[in-house]
Amino acid sequence: MLIGGTILVTALLALAGGWLIGRDTLPLPRPPVLAAVCGPLAVVGLILLIINGLAISEAMARRAWPTTTGFVVGSRMVTIGRKNYQPEVTYDFTIDGVEHTAITHLDTPGFGFSSSREDVADNIVAHYPLGLEVKVWVNPDDPGESYLRPGPSWAPLTRYAFGTLLLGLGVLLQAARTLGRQASPPEPPA
Repeated sequence: MLIGGTILVTALLALAGGWLIGRDTLPLPRPPVLAAVCGPLAVVGLILLIINGLAISEAMARRAWPTTTGFVVGSRMVTIGRKNYQPEVTYDFTIDGVEHTAITHLDTPGFGFSSSREDVADNIVAHYPLGLEVKVWVNPDDPGESYLRPGPSWAPLTRYAFGTLLLGLGVLLQAARTLGRQASPPEPPA
């Protein structure tokens, strides 16, 4: 549903834009290289949409998993590489009398200046102090898989948006090429 709706809206908007460009309302050069760019842009965009749309759908489905109460047993900031900071939260929870321990980085975004990434990691660590009672979403088929934040992370959302942009741009340029070719009068023979 998510993927289909996005593709439909993107294609309709791109076709409308292509119609405008193709009618020379918005002039756009139509070099032959444009033909070699349209298809690959749309295909890469579609692939990104499908792969990341599935990841987003799976993440959204985790919200329906059963929940239990857990407790934070560790919360610190870790450095990955030279200047990439991430929070690391360790929590315990019990399912069917079996105690589980999990570690999460809470899928914080890895972009921006190192000082802002460090600030984000610090804020998250401060938000999860030792002993804090937390809500834990647990996979009913595999209690070893759990989440403190069950929804989608930044990475698939960002790639999904980028895929939408590429698909729209590919369809827009192809529509402009096609409609512009149809609207152009034939060239007189030399």
